[in-house]
Amino acid sequence: MDKTALVENAINEGKIIVENLDREGLFFPIAMWSFMPNNNEWRLILGKEDVNDVGARGYYKKIQKVLNKITPKPDITVSDISLISTHNEMAKLVKVALRPGRGISGRRFTGNVINRHLLPDAYIYRVE
Repeated sequence: MDKTALVENAINEGKIIVENLDREGLFFPIAMWSFMPNNNEWRLILGKEDVNDVGARGYYKKIQKVLNKITPKPDITVSDISLISTHNEMAKLVKVALRPGRGISGRRFTGNVINRHLLPDAYIYRVE
């Protein structure tokens, strides 16, 4: 996957991954691609309220199991995914900017300043 540009293939695969996670009962209220300027790469961000309490390791294992079931096998791997709490600052800012909704959609979010914070470039599937 091209790390500096979010390509259509990554957007489509991200949606497929989120749909499959939902189908397997692994619902993440935050699901989006976000550009990480420090690493100069795009990350599939999945947010859940209890990530910090339960720990990310268990969630990564569950996500890997779902990725293994997807055919054809996506180019996106678990190492392209970051987990955050829905209490994370980025999650809070995105919720302020977008109307929450449970369904999966697709919305490009570029160069936005919310409450004096610049949000990174993002492609948002869901914010709840």
